[in-house]
Amino acid sequence: MLRLENAHPTLGPRGFVFGRDSGVLVSKFDPGFPEVRRVADKIPQQHGMQDYSSYYGARSITINFRIYAPWSKSPTTRRQILDTLSGLANPRLRPFLYESIDDIPERRIMLTVDGGSMPFEQPHTSEVQLSWIAPFGIWESGLLETTEIGPGTGGAATTGRTYPLTFPRTYASRAPSGGKPIINQGNIECYPAFVLYGPCTDATIANTTTGQQMKFVGLNLTSTEAVVINARDRRIYMSGSEITKYDKVDWTQSEWVYFAPGQNLLAFNPTGYSDVTRLAVAYRHAWSL
Repeated sequence: MLRLENAHPTLGPRGFVFGRDSGVLVSKFDPGFPEVRRVADKIPQQHGMQDYSSYYGARSITINFRIYAPWSKSPTTRRQILDTLSGLANPRLRPFLYESIDDIPERRIMLTVDGGSMPFEQPHTSEVQLSWIAPFGIWESGLLETTEIGPGTGGAATTGRTYPLTFPRTYASRAPSGGKPIINQGNIECYPAFVLYGPCTDATIANTTTGQQMKFVGLNLTSTEAVVINARDRRIYMSGSEITKYDKVDWTQSEWVYFAPGQNLLAFNPTGYSDVTRLAVAYRHAWSL
């Protein structure tokens, strides 16, 4: 199934479901493939290029379908169907396209209109093509995953024998990790959003699986304050006021934390905290197709 959903219905139609019940029969859906953001240098005095590419860019998406209003379960006309679809093609909008082909759980991607063709070729029916650009290029799960993690040291394990050996032998204890398994069921990295709830003095958020971390220095939150870290939109701000806290990150020791495909271990390590300090996590699984 294919459907469009408008996140800002005050600016246009709420959405549209592509199917016979809506008076539409899809003949072709082409999800395209994201362009590669090519980064490469010529190799001096040698054939070939040194390629440093790491990221995708945008992709093009096309849907071909026939409108035949009598199919619709509700009274409608070809013109009304076209009005709804062209309303969702407003360049101001960034609707989401949801797909669940092959009965998989819904995936979605954000769109901006690129073009289309809507000829009036026969009475009551038209063969239509609509195309969009998906700026982020990556599909994500329709369902938002959420979880929370409490403070922990997140330090390296200190298990093992102590020396010099004494009898009976003693072993050091493992420091608590403050770690929580996070599973990205997709095939490409996804970028989460975090909300750090105070009280909290400084903090490090780390994916110990990938080795990434974000280290806050000079951050002081009261029990009524929280900081939002949006890794996808590259924003760090106070919840409720959107005052930036970008300057509280030590960027010499930090980078944006993402979740790689498969299992990731997330650690949250504040310097000062209480029993109500916590880190909320929200993310969507991500796919390249």
